[in-house]
Amino acid sequence: MSGFKNVENIIKVAHERKVSNMKGFFELAEEKGLEKGIELGRTEGIEKGLELGRTEGREEGADMVSELNTILAREGNLEKIIKANTDKIYRNELLKKYRLLR
Repeated sequence: MSGFKNVENIIKVAHERKVSNMKGFFELAEEKGLEKGIELGRTEGIEKGLELGRTEGREEGADMVSELNTILAREGNLEKIIKANTDKIYRNELLKKYRLLR
């Protein structure tokens, strides 16, 4: 089993903990495997959470701009719609004015 980095690391830890039988070695291997699985799960969970957060954030932003455009269209103000779609600062001012920015 030597030559495998993970096994070599487990053997090293087994020596440090003075594990003297195969049962102890396999329990240690299982412990290390669980630690690695938990670590990978956290990493994947964080990555997935960030990905979902970006998607949900985009959708929420698009919904706010759509709602703003609807309000401005009902007011009959095409100039405001055009400016809000091309000027971020102005758009944010309008989103705050109409209490759409959460």
